[in-house]
Amino acid sequence: MAKMSVIYKINVEQDKLAQVKEALKEIGAEEVKEEPIGFGIVVLKALFILPEDASMDELEEKISQIEVVSSIDVDSMNRLG
Repeated sequence: MAKMSVIYKINVEQDKLAQVKEALKEIGAEEVKEEPIGFGIVVLKALFILPEDASMDELEEKISQIEVVSSIDVDSMNRLG
């Protein structure tokens, strides 16, 4: 069965970036990077590798339950193999 990579762009409270990075890794993020978007504001980009039949809704729910997350957007999605 193929897998897919999903990169989420996650807006968080700026003083909680490190806390959210750790929380994302705990729920399965392969990689989490900071990306400046301007005026000192940074978003997190989190890479998840999922089975092709995995529910993205469940993953998005877990991410949104992190207290300081204000929004989540799918930045990219690719089928692997």
